[in-house]
Amino acid sequence: MSLSSLRDLFEERAIEKTLSQKFLLVIVTALDFMHQAGVVHTGNFPFPHNNCHRLTQRKLDLSPNNILVGTDDTALSKVEQAEIAKPSPRKILGDRTIHLSYAMPTTYDPPSITDFGAARLGLPGQKYTGDVMPGVFRAPEIIAGMEWDSKIDIWSVGVMVRID
Repeated sequence: MSLSSLRDLFEERAIEKTLSQKFLLVIVTALDFMHQAGVVHTGNFPFPHNNCHRLTQRKLDLSPNNILVGTDDTALSKVEQAEIAKPSPRKILGDRTIHLSYAMPTTYDPPSITDFGAARLGLPGQKYTGDVMPGVFRAPEIIAGMEWDSKIDIWSVGVMVRID
C-alpha cells in the first residue's frame, strides 16, 4: 500500500503527526544513504506515447505514490502464495512485463522508497541538467533551468509533507 493510499484512509486525508514523523525519519535516512551512494531518485524516463512511433518523457518524482508502507516476510509470503495459486493478470511487452497491482498487506515495518526506474546513478554530489519532476513537486533549480543534484529529492519530501 502506498503512502497515498494510507493517507486516504484517515479522516480529512491526513496522517497523524506522530506517524508522519516516524515515516519521515525513515524516508530521510534512506535518502541520505542513497545520496551518499550517488543515487538521485528523481529523473525522466521515456515511455511509449499513445502513438507507438514516438516516445514521451514521463517525469518521475519522490511522492506519496512512490513510498510503500512497511511489510514483512510473512505478508510477502502470503502474496507469493496467492500469486502461485492464482497468478495476477499481466501484459507482456518486448522489454518488460506489467503486472496488475493490488493492495499489499501492511505491517509496522518501515516504509520503502520505490520506483527507481529513472533514478540517476552517479557520484555523490554530481550535478545534472534537464527538465525533471512534475510541476507540483518541481524544485526551484529545475524551474530556473539550473544544474541540480540530490537535493531535489529533499525538496520533493518537503513538498509532499506540505501538500499531502
